[in-house]
Order: sequence, then structure tokens, then C-alpha cells
Amino acid sequence: MQRPVRSAATALMATLLCWAALAACTGQSVPEDVGPVATPVTPMPKGHGIGRVPVAWTDATRTEHATASGRRELRGLLYYPAAQAVADGGRALDAAWADAYRPSLVRRIGPRAADAVLQMRWHAGAGIAAAEGRFPVLVFAHGYHQLPTSYTTLIESLVARGYAVFAIAAPGIAEVVPLGDGRIAPNLPLGDDGYSKFAQDIASAVAELPKLDATPGHPFSGHLDSGRIGVFGHSVGGAAAVLASARVPAIRAAANLDGDYSGDAAEAQPRVPLLYITTQPPNRAATPKSGWDDERNEVRRAGIWRQLAVASPRALRVRVGGMFHANFQDEALLPASAIPQELRGTRFGSIDGVRGLELTSRLLAGFFAGSLGGPAAEEVDKVVAAYPEADLQVSGSASR
Repeated sequence: MQRPVRSAATALMATLLCWAALAACTGQSVPEDVGPVATPVTPMPKGHGIGRVPVAWTDATRTEHATASGRRELRGLLYYPAAQAVADGGRALDAAWADAYRPSLVRRIGPRAADAVLQMRWHAGAGIAAAEGRFPVLVFAHGYHQLPTSYTTLIESLVARGYAVFAIAAPGIAEVVPLGDGRIAPNLPLGDDGYSKFAQDIASAVAELPKLDATPGHPFSGHLDSGRIGVFGHSVGGAAAVLASARVPAIRAAANLDGDYSGDAAEAQPRVPLLYITTQPPNRAATPKSGWDDERNEVRRAGIWRQLAVASPRALRVRVGGMFHANFQDEALLPASAIPQELRGTRFGSIDGVRGLELTSRLLAGFFAGSLGGPAAEEVDKVVAAYPEADLQVSGSASR
């Protein structure tokens, strides 16, 4: 990756404590390789070209003893619509980050699939000129043990439509994050306070946007519309995005991709439009969805959602049969045969991987178009009508 853009307060990491071993180490045996998996062909986004610049900054308002500065140090990737046409790009991760991430991928999907994922080529160019105009900005928060580059398909589809996406890599919540001088922050155990910490990271990213927009020399400078900010995320990142939307006035809409709520996140009541995309309970059939209604996790989710949505002007929940929790990630593009069944398990549903990601990107585009005045897109209800595996529940103060 190219040299990160840094805010004035940022200092490179000079020391890193020996943190706990990766929580993803489950001791589960990994099947032996039986030959390489062909690198998947990734969807070509339609619309703008895509630029990408790494960003590093320090949140001077928060103490963190593991860093040389004693403050919370963060990194991210800022994707933006580019003037040039969409093109094939390089690999999503550079060698050092990819090497550090590979053991986690091997544990989750096996060595053949891990290598195929790390060889996927995307469509973002480094530091290329931005398209004309000012773009609404979406801050993205990844899932636990994941990286922002695990969701490149979704991110690039939104950027090609006309959004800038600031994707956070949160140390301790991401699987591994390089912080400088070759040091890498590993994943740490996640408690209920992890949601609040991640929400603070999202708030810090939102606060960084006006600074980035005003700094000369960046290809995206003068193009970020800080008056139209939305947030979205997957898993813990999705729940943290909703929590942040209840705390940060600049956030105008929030979307959660299959994230469970816990801690402070379960008690938030945002006053902004909300979208919650949830997946099929692994122990229930995809249809009919009435068969999900007494499943324990589904009952719990529905109850928390009703409380969360009570102050929202418009709260949309889309349930998708055939999608499981990992279908939002780029790994869903792998053929089913690439991942051993004992590892695939309940991670990926029966839906075609490209179809699931296409559905998600269309739902997000429709939601943020209506909530932020973003680029024109089909409304959420029309998207749902085009996918028989999905249904829509509408709540919030405007629906009563």
C-alpha cells in the first residue's frame, strides 16, 4: 500500500505491547491442501472509476497505553469516485498485511481458499484524480476478526455509484492492523465495551473527514460532503455504526449488516433512518420465513430491533433467506467446493455469492439515496420486490 495520509496530530507507532494471542485460534484442524483454487472473477462495478488512499490518524481525545503516543491510533482506507473509467486494479492488501492476515483466513476457510482470496484483484487505483463534484460520505466498520478489505465488493459498488467510503481498520477489533515501523496490532478479546469503543472509532473517523477534505494535495480534497454522512458496517461493526448514529449528530443514517446488539449498542435509540439486513437462522429452512419466528436468536433480534427503532423516523429491516453471516464478505465469491464443508458450515448460505452481494449493495444504495439525498437508486422496497428470497419490515415513527 502507498504511504498513508496523516493528520497533523499523528505520530508513527514506536512501540507495541505483546498483546494476547489471536482470539480466532480455535484449535480446529485445517484440511490439507488438495490443489489450488482458481482466483475468483470479481464483479466489475458500474459507474465511476475508483480511487483509494490509505489514511492514518490519532484520536488525541482517547488514552491507549499500548501506543507510543499514549493515544488511540487508527488507520483506514478512503475510497472515492474517480474521473477515469473503472479498471482492473491490484490486490487489496500489500504483502506485509496479507502475510499477517493469512493465518486467520486459513483457520476460517482453509489454505487453498485463503490463497485465492489474497490473490483477488480489485478495481481501485492508488491516488488517481477524483471525479467532479462533492460526494456524500459513508463511514464503514468491519466485523470482528475482519479487515476493511474483506468487503471490497460492497465498498467499490457504492463508490462507483458516487459515494466516498471511509473504511476503518480498528486495532484490536480487526484481525491485524499495521501501525507503522513494521509493527502489527493483533486482534483482542471483544467484550460488551467493544461496541462502544468501535463507535468511538467511527466518531473519530467522522471528525476526521472535514480535515481530510480541507487538506491540499489529496486527490479527494474538496470533494467530501461533510453535510451528508452515513455509516454502515457488518457484524459488530454494524451494531457499532448504529450506536455511533445515536451519539454523533453529523451522522444522518445508519445501516447494520447482520450485526447482533450487545452492551451499549443494544440500548441505543437513534433518531435517524435505519436499515437492518439480517440472515437466515442456520437451523431453519430458507422458506417460509414464518418458520423463523420462534427461533431463539430471531426472537431476540426482533425484540432488540423494536426497541432500537422506536425513535427512528424510518426503520427498515430486510430478512434474506439463503444468506448467512459471511455472505457479506468477499469470501462469498469463492465456489462452494473451495471451502471444506466442515469450515464452510453455517458461514455461507445457499444464495449465489454474487447475487447476495448484489442484493446487499442495491439495498444500501437505495437506503442511502433516500436517507442522505445520495445518487439516485431504486428504493429499498423495489429492490426487495425483485428478490424473492428477501422480505421487508417497516417501522419507526413515520410509519405509525
